[in-house]
Amino acid sequence: RWSFLAPPAPPEGGGGEDDEEARDIDYYIFLNVKPDCSDDDLKIAYRRLALIWHPDRHTDPEARAHATAKFARLTHIHDTLTTPGKRRLYDLYGEKGLSSGLEVGTHLPTSEQIREAYKKHQGVAKQERELARLGLAGVLQASVSLIQWAPLRKLLGVPDSNVVHYRGDEEGTGGAQLKSSMLAERFSTHLSRKDHLEVSGQMLHQSNGQGMGLLAVIIKRTFSARSWAKVKLHLGLDDSPLSLSTFRALSASTMAKIHVRLSAAGSQLKCACSRRLTPDSLAKLQYIMGGAEAGVKVRAVRQSESGTVRGEAWLGFGAFSLSGAIARRLSKRSGLSASASFSQNGPTMEVGVRRRISQRSSFAAACALSLVKGITLKFSLARMNQELSIPLQLSRHLSIRSILIGAVLPALCGALLKSMWLGPRQRRRKERKRLRLRSEHAESVAHARQEAKGDVELMHAAVARKRTAETARNGLLIIRGVFGRIPPREGDDPHWPLNASSPGAGSRDAGDVVDVTVPLQYLLEDSKLQLFNSSKSGLPGFFDPVPGEAKTLYVLYRFRGRLHEVTVSDEEPVCIPLQRDALPASTPRYLDGVQVPHQTTAPRRADAS
Repeated sequence: RWSFLAPPAPPEGGGGEDDEEARDIDYYIFLNVKPDCSDDDLKIAYRRLALIWHPDRHTDPEARAHATAKFARLTHIHDTLTTPGKRRLYDLYGEKGLSSGLEVGTHLPTSEQIREAYKKHQGVAKQERELARLGLAGVLQASVSLIQWAPLRKLLGVPDSNVVHYRGDEEGTGGAQLKSSMLAERFSTHLSRKDHLEVSGQMLHQSNGQGMGLLAVIIKRTFSARSWAKVKLHLGLDDSPLSLSTFRALSASTMAKIHVRLSAAGSQLKCACSRRLTPDSLAKLQYIMGGAEAGVKVRAVRQSESGTVRGEAWLGFGAFSLSGAIARRLSKRSGLSASASFSQNGPTMEVGVRRRISQRSSFAAACALSLVKGITLKFSLARMNQELSIPLQLSRHLSIRSILIGAVLPALCGALLKSMWLGPRQRRRKERKRLRLRSEHAESVAHARQEAKGDVELMHAAVARKRTAETARNGLLIIRGVFGRIPPREGDDPHWPLNASSPGAGSRDAGDVVDVTVPLQYLLEDSKLQLFNSSKSGLPGFFDPVPGEAKTLYVLYRFRGRLHEVTVSDEEPVCIPLQRDALPASTPRYLDGVQVPHQTTAPRRADAS
């Protein structure tokens, strides 16, 4: 049997117009409020920023010009988010939705209607229909036998008496034998809103010169959201030329399916009932009449974000099988899978790993152990919807040595592939992408740096008042705030991270980070600072110094006279002060080469209060 890959996941980071949308100002980040905030929260955030950006509060011409531009942006954002229609449109499509010319009012009361109107206005719906009409997927598989390869025979300890020598081979030598090759392709398209056509073909060639071809045509008719019917016609096989399937959702959690296969040798009927036990688990009971699979089959599947667990039991007439499989997601790029089955032919086990090597490509390796087929290594390389699969049969018999070699060889090949090719290739691609992004965004980053510098200069007076008030109450004082591409900390380096204004910072480090001590002190209220789980580069006084790269926020602060520090990624929320951020008295911290004292004496006024 053969199968096809699922459509690839959307690439990380996006591209083209998505990058432009990502660079738009996030209104909620700009105000430092939640996306579901109330009008009162918007009013408080507006007033807090208006204190530093209102033009009437500045007499210097340069500062007044900067404040006027920022206040105009603040007013526009406040007007957008306090107008229900504009806010719904912005939540769906950002600033592009606001500038599209789409009229928003009471005639578009729901988000779904706004979404449809926007798609129609931009012509997006037509493009989506055109892309959905074409679907291609394929598999190329070459099965290779290494049983007669002399170096492998010596490694496995197989005597020459167990080896069959082919005519033309030298005595005692042998090489890789191509057992079979298979090519399969699939094409699918929509004929209408309810009709779907799928055409698939398969060609198989074996080492003995024999081969076969198969062409399958599937027509599916959707009657409603709860039922459909499918007709499948096979060309090239005489045993089952025609099959019919129908599906019906009996309730929100129960589904039924009937499948009939017609052939001259004998027909087959499958009746299945599936029920969703929980939001992430499904159970299926199937009764099969006719054919070699006649019997009862029970299947259960549990799927979550971290992986999938599957179990299956089949009881037939004089035959049975039990199987189970688990797939675990180790990271965003890699996963581990294991499966085992037991039947009248004996046990079978397979363990494999899969690694995504790029946005559209992945590599997989597995080791399969079977009493019937011996030990087989499986390698596959997938690119978009196309897959190249190469199974390598190492031995027909199982032994401790062959099992150890089969288990170690894939891991060794993977480690060598990663260290010699994948790792250096990925690092080179990341470095080229980093340099390209820096070159493309150099002008915009310089402009954002000047704008953030102007924001900080406008904040100084208000920050001085806040620091005086926090010092009087022995409250929250920001000692150092650094945002950007911060290098990893080596051990417990008391001088980490390098400040943007530190004299010892190199030119690259100085450009990768920005000093956000003043903006953080301004954003806190009543000895509390809260930043929500979104990118912090849109906050007042912040900017993105390294577009497209991972960023970190480091904060060193004093609360109740004691030093605290916290490090979070760009998208993580921040809520300080917290007890877990407190530093031990024996841990030193330095600011511009001067050690920061751990304890400070609270003013008498704060003690009396």
